[in-house]
Amino acid sequence: NEIAYLRSAQRNAEDNSQAALRYAQELEGLKAEKEKIESARQKEREARIALGEELESVQRRYAQATLQKDDAERKLAAAVQGAASAEKGQQWQAEIEERFSVLETQLERKVV
Repeated sequence: NEIAYLRSAQRNAEDNSQAALRYAQELEGLKAEKEKIESARQKEREARIALGEELESVQRRYAQATLQKDDAERKLAAAVQGAASAEKGQQWQAEIEERFSVLETQLERKVV
């Protein structure tokens, strides 16, 4: 009876040993899985930071381009206004030259 008890205890010990070994292997697998998850989370954080920095860079470039566009539009408007003023000035000059020519002609008639 004692031999049966010892054999049963030995089997239980072997079973417990096998269960402990499986548990240890499972625990190692879980630890490896946890490390993978932590690594993926770290990579995700780094990617989010990089995306945030890229977004800020794009926003700065967009703001700069908008300022340049606005400046170009102001310069174009000033050039258009300048061209209109120059055209008006040429018209006035032509009118003055025409009047001067008329006056000159009238003066020549009076002198003759």
